[in-house]
Amino acid sequence: MCDTRLGYTAVFLLVLN
Repeated sequence: MCDTRLGYTAVFLLVLN
């Protein structure tokens, strides 16, 4: 479950960048 959230956060950071 935590892995899914971590992946989503990484994508969000990439989009923000």
